[in-house]
Amino acid sequence: MRTSRAPSKGDARVAKCSALLGALLALACSGGTQLGTEVAARPTPGDAPLVDLQPGAWFDANGSLTVVGAGRRLRLVLSAPVSACTSALAADGGVEAAARASLPFHLLAEACRDAHPSILLAEEGDTASPAELERNYHEVARCAGADLALGEGWSPDVVQSADPCPLALGLGWRLPTTNEVSGLTMDDRKAIAGALFDTDVPGTFGSLLVYARDPQGELALATLSPAASDEAPPLRHQKRDQPLFGAALRCVRESAGKPPPLPVLPFAAQCLQEQRKGRALLKGAGVPPPLDLQKLMTWLEGAERQPQVLRSPKHVAELSQLLSSVTLERLAQEAREERALTERYAELAEAVDDPAVSAAERRRRRDEFAHLRRRLGGQIVQTGQGTSSGRTQLAAVISRLELMVRAAATEPPAKKVVRPSYEPILARLRDLGARANP
Repeated sequence: MRTSRAPSKGDARVAKCSALLGALLALACSGGTQLGTEVAARPTPGDAPLVDLQPGAWFDANGSLTVVGAGRRLRLVLSAPVSACTSALAADGGVEAAARASLPFHLLAEACRDAHPSILLAEEGDTASPAELERNYHEVARCAGADLALGEGWSPDVVQSADPCPLALGLGWRLPTTNEVSGLTMDDRKAIAGALFDTDVPGTFGSLLVYARDPQGELALATLSPAASDEAPPLRHQKRDQPLFGAALRCVRESAGKPPPLPVLPFAAQCLQEQRKGRALLKGAGVPPPLDLQKLMTWLEGAERQPQVLRSPKHVAELSQLLSSVTLERLAQEAREERALTERYAELAEAVDDPAVSAAERRRRRDEFAHLRRRLGGQIVQTGQGTSSGRTQLAAVISRLELMVRAAATEPPAKKVVRPSYEPILARLRDLGARANP
């Protein structure tokens, strides 16, 4: 369990998180404003409020992040993402659509509590440690994705027409501005990225791409990434009425005082019921993962319950044998090929009618685009039938295993105890993970 969010820790997770964001942006679109290296040099304003926290990014019981800079000066209070009820986004927009679609963190925690009893409700978080609050955030995030299928995000048109922040969280909350986001230092960004990173969290809970208002008050995208090369893509006019995957709707609080009372959201309960029903139908229509992947998942579940098995040469040898499965090799390769196909499709979609190339080249691109569209259509059908679910599951299992094995490998060896050899397993996990993970 991670116990600190000081900016000097978690560099490996920050690097992975930045890589994931980069892949997302490559698929979304190109262009935008690049983060300059001057971000790191911006000091915390001397008149910023003092807080009783060390520099870093710290969760509270409602999933918000308090970002603290040098001298314990408050930089920003950033809410957990407000999830969107997909069915409500079909409305015509405006305040009613934003209110119907809003599913803030505290409601998700309440909805997930029965199935995940270790989740803390808001009133239980006052005495929780920073590590417990961080674990709580990620457990609610996993439930939102796995149990409730809340991963699609908001459509820009709805966010543009009515700021969902005060509707979902109360007066005093609003969308961040692009200036506020760009004003964060590199240490601030590293702390935020380290706090949010989790390979098992789908959708927006781990995303560093956020909705914001530009200086003219227009809706834009901004990035919290610490990588100076990462860019926030522009919001295009096409398909603004469709959910934008990977863009989180996070809010900022106007003051550092006591947060306002949470508003009543009468449509949320019905939406959550519909989301659960839809998720149950998807699960029922699926097929179980391949047998070798099931065995690996069972081994992982046992190791999570009893971490000492990773210190046993016998059990580590068993893990090594499971990882040598040709079925896992095939799933990883299929995931890599599918990702490459999708990336190529996105590239062609941007350039298929480029007037700068010849007519013959445009025809060739259209033919390739149509061919890829047919292939991807077939893969979507396979996914709906559950035949490709093993690829997604493999990526999550590999990530969790790598974290556990790496932790075991760095433990000081006990006296007079034969230490297993972890490097071959780590090498195999890195190989599989490089292909299976997006």
